[in-house]
Amino acid sequence: MLKHFYVGIILIFLTRLSFGQSVEWSNPQKIKSKTSYSQILGESASGVYVLRCKDNSFSRDVIIEKYKANLAQELSIPMPISINGILERVLLFDNIIYVFVSAKNNVSNKIDLLLQKLDENLKPIGNAQVLISINSEEIDNKTHFYIKHSSEKKFIGVMFLSKGKEKNISNLNLFCFDINMQQQYGKRYDLPHSIDDIFITSYDMGNEGDSYLLIDYPKLGVKKKASDSRSFFLYSYSLGMDKMLEYDVGQADTFIEEIGMCLNNYSKKISVAGFYSNDNSKKVAGYFYYVLDLTTNELITKRFENFPSDFISKRYNTKSSDDLSDLYIRKMVARSDGGCLLLAEKYYLSRQTYTYYVNGFPQTNSRTVYNYDDVQMMSFNADGSLQFNNTIAKSQSSISDGGYYSSIVPIITPENLYVVYNYDVNTEGDMMLSYANNKGLMENKILVKAINASALIIPSETKQVSSNSILACSLRDKRFTLMRITF
Repeated sequence: MLKHFYVGIILIFLTRLSFGQSVEWSNPQKIKSKTSYSQILGESASGVYVLRCKDNSFSRDVIIEKYKANLAQELSIPMPISINGILERVLLFDNIIYVFVSAKNNVSNKIDLLLQKLDENLKPIGNAQVLISINSEEIDNKTHFYIKHSSEKKFIGVMFLSKGKEKNISNLNLFCFDINMQQQYGKRYDLPHSIDDIFITSYDMGNEGDSYLLIDYPKLGVKKKASDSRSFFLYSYSLGMDKMLEYDVGQADTFIEEIGMCLNNYSKKISVAGFYSNDNSKKVAGYFYYVLDLTTNELITKRFENFPSDFISKRYNTKSSDDLSDLYIRKMVARSDGGCLLLAEKYYLSRQTYTYYVNGFPQTNSRTVYNYDDVQMMSFNADGSLQFNNTIAKSQSSISDGGYYSSIVPIITPENLYVVYNYDVNTEGDMMLSYANNKGLMENKILVKAINASALIIPSETKQVSSNSILACSLRDKRFTLMRITF
């Protein structure tokens, strides 16, 4: 009996922090492959669900796992579906798992998007349901089905691009289903560009079943070059109006370098924000901010602001150059007053050349270095003015690993915006925590000290599962470990 007690102690390690956070760990698992990726589906009353795959597409040969509330593993099996197709998305609704698969129908010669439901014990519920059928010549193996649910989980949206009848025409396809998977609408709109020229930044679904997208295209009449000029648009489809609205985002004398969108279901507004340059050089000159009022369908805010001359020197530190280039939006969160919070990280690749010897003869090769530097934390008022901005100073560099342990984990609670990251991505060192309140007051602390637990969090494999907690995959003592952080 005493033996079982000690096993229980080892299974879950709980660390209480003096400033209110707690960290729980599962029992470490031996890593079967260095190229193993994980995706956290979420947590329900029956447990925690995780996908595992050899590559980060999660399209084939996927393992699904179930963990108990205390993070002890309960099940680990191949995805229990009989459909020979591509896994497009897996969603967790209460205790039911929705598995979306696209597959060739050899009878109709069409591509079907199907839904197979699984129960809380990973057993199939009934037969797969065909949701959408598309002519096979309209799509190819590069077609991606974007599948989203509304925040209240009353609607599920499906969006994808298909080939038009003419060479330079594409079709935007929008579908909406209720929670019983009854189709609410299916719409198709022509886009005046080929699929290869269209880039989709964001797709979201409102609580009334409306669809919202950010799409950009090459500017018409501009010849292609190394850094293409792009035109950016916000699209809004209203189920009640049964109408698609288009909004041009940008202005003639600027070039949008990065853009993001967030939906506020409570104030019925959409915020669009990002960074622009004056010469299409990727060197950021300022920020822009739009607000679309969904009750009037009007842009009530449109603001472009240059950064002040001392913004860089006071607010930003870079290793290689004194500029704001290569900023990428990592998170946007709507504020209740129509404003939003934005986190942007400086990310860039560099090449490192090295020499080695084979049988006494020098050989030259190169490798890719992944650099993740400082993070800008910005809060915008509803009119687009900047309430505050802070910088999380960090420097993460790794070689030929895709930046697996780099970048950040943002967590939004009613009180604070938290950011978790690894201090040193090449060693299992300290895990850091930066956080700010709604006034911009920021603090930095060590979340997990290396002396207590040697671990690395995997930023791309995390999910916020409640208003004050996240689940994350991590490497602890060189073994795969689930962790829960509660604030």
